[in-house]
Amino acid sequence: MTRPVKKVRPSKFFSHIEDEQDQRPWGSFLDAGSGVHSLSLVAQLDTARWTAVTGAPRDAERMREATDGLRRPQDQILLGNWAKADLLKREVYDTVLADYLLGAVEGFAPYFQPNLFARLRPVTGKVLYITGAEPYVPENEPSTEAGRLVWQIGRFRDACLLLSGELPYR
Repeated sequence: MTRPVKKVRPSKFFSHIEDEQDQRPWGSFLDAGSGVHSLSLVAQLDTARWTAVTGAPRDAERMREATDGLRRPQDQILLGNWAKADLLKREVYDTVLADYLLGAVEGFAPYFQPNLFARLRPVTGKVLYITGAEPYVPENEPSTEAGRLVWQIGRFRDACLLLSGELPYR
C-alpha cells in the first residue's frame, strides 16, 4: 500500500537554488550528501532522474520511507562514501546539490574535506549548488542564556554520537 505523498516546503536555501535554476531543466540530479529533507525536495522536482547519496545507513532507510510514492524506477538512493573512488564512477549529472556536504563529510570520511570538490567535479555536468552554514556548535561558550542552551544541546548531541561510535560533523 502506497502512503500519501507529503509535500515539503523548501528552505530559503532551496528556494534560492530554484530561483537560480530559473527555467533551465534540472535534467539528471545528484543530491550528493542527501538527507530526508533535501531529498524530499529533490523528489518533487521535474528531473529526468535523481540519485541521492548518504553515508548513514539509518538515513538511507528514512529517505526511502520519505520518498515512497515519489521515487520512480530511474531514481536511486545509494549508501556510499565520497572517499571511495568508485562511487558513481563514470556517472555525470546535469545538476549536483552539495547541501551541507562539506561540513558533514568529516563525519564519514575524516580529513577528506580538501578533496571533496575534486571528487564532485567529474560527476558534475552543468551546475553544482553548494549550501552551508556556520557550525552548529560554536567553539566558544555563547554569552546569552539562549545561546548557551543551544550550545549545550549541540555538545550533548556530539557526545551521544561519539559514545555510539559515530563521528560528529559540521
